[in-house]
Amino acid sequence: MDQLQLFLHHLERERRYSKHTITAYENDINHFIAFIEHFHPDAELREINRQIIRDWLVEMVDDELSARSIARRLSSLKSYFAYLLREELVEVNPVLHVKAPKQSKEIISVLTQKEISALFALEFPNTFEGHRDRLMLDVLYSAGLRRSELIELRMGDVDNDKLRVKGKRNKIRYVPLRKTLVNDIKQFVNNWRNHLPALEDNTLFVTAQGKKCYPKLVYNVVVHYISIVSTVAYKGPHILRHSMATHMLSKGADLNAIKDILGHSSLSATQVYTHMSVEKLKSVYQHAHPRGN
Repeated sequence: MDQLQLFLHHLERERRYSKHTITAYENDINHFIAFIEHFHPDAELREINRQIIRDWLVEMVDDELSARSIARRLSSLKSYFAYLLREELVEVNPVLHVKAPKQSKEIISVLTQKEISALFALEFPNTFEGHRDRLMLDVLYSAGLRRSELIELRMGDVDNDKLRVKGKRNKIRYVPLRKTLVNDIKQFVNNWRNHLPALEDNTLFVTAQGKKCYPKLVYNVVVHYISIVSTVAYKGPHILRHSMATHMLSKGADLNAIKDILGHSSLSATQVYTHMSVEKLKSVYQHAHPRGN
């Protein structure tokens, strides 16, 4: 097993990273390996220095890769060399002091609360897929789930008032569910899901053939229905998670509570939603400040 495969094995076994994250690391590091093989074919691991890393960075900039993608690739390589250093396969980490280009702060796209209401007012087909798709949209928004978390849900994860969610690094969290949604899930299971071929792991959301839903299917479902009610540029599954967090914050929810619901490891990841409450602050200012109007 080569060094990269050992590193990926380390991420899986010791760091408990998800398959999706491990694949991203593998792709990033393979991009660097391809660069080395093309521009520095004779370089050994111990000979890779900061200048070579900077040359790779310049190459990515010339290829017009986004600042975010460059930062991610540098981060992946930094972790890889940290592992090699720990295993005494290199003497220094050449990525340690290489800075990525500054990332511009992006405004997160969200649906308005009127668009969310319009989404769930749509008439879905009275078929297995129609009921499943509406329920997937509701669970994504109501529980603020990531797409991967939705796909991994089991029927046993639904309790009377909460949902058991396996998040990043297999961390378990419990998200409150409204009673009507719990009843909708139970009705879906009894009327539709139980009549499909049984799966060993009792996956909740499956295809009409009884197979676990796959990422592209969930993506296509979300994009299809959101396109009917909104013209936002990004219409993928994550917009429902963003929208839920933003709507909770705008209604006065505590940031720490939102952090726990979303499964963020630190509050800084949740604070990205605070910029969306500017309109609410404007409204409060205009109504409460003596010279607000």
